Amino acid sequence: MPGTYILDMPKAQMRRYAEKWAGLPVPRLQLRWAPKPVPASDKKRAEAVSFDKRMSKAWGTEYIEDNAWDCFYELVLPCKNHTRDEHYDVGFIIVPISWTRRTSQEPPCKYSPTDDVFRDSAHAFWDSSVLGWIPIYVIAPDGAATQKTEYRDAPAHWKVAS
Repeated sequence: MPGTYILDMPKAQMRRYAEKWAGLPVPRLQLRWAPKPVPASDKKRAEAVSFDKRMSKAWGTEYIEDNAWDCFYELVLPCKNHTRDEHYDVGFIIVPISWTRRTSQEPPCKYSPTDDVFRDSAHAFWDSSVLGWIPIYVIAPDGAATQKTEYRDAPAHWKVAS
């Protein structure tokens, strides 16, 4: 995982997302999916594709290129009329924690609205418990938000009514 976290949303996209997220609680933790906004080096990508093609040929299968998706693990804090909110001017700030890349032929959240990456999801649960059980949301690539509640030791108030 690269050490640099890159802001991947232009202001217009952040404002559109802010409208979708208007009713979500702050503070919150979120695992936000985006189509590979952090570029991989061309040399590494070429090596990976070459290896995948060789393995597909060896296995007698067709090579199908995967799409890359990044899952951004973030802390969202309320911030209205403050200098920290100048970049987006949406009433909250997003504090980056980490990000993880996943390759797949299917986009994240296609089959489950709480699709996430294991490591950051586990860290989000632990961080939530330390921060007083603030909610965790998974943000699909289209900006739709779903609260993550299916942790084994989740507090009772996280249970979402059916």
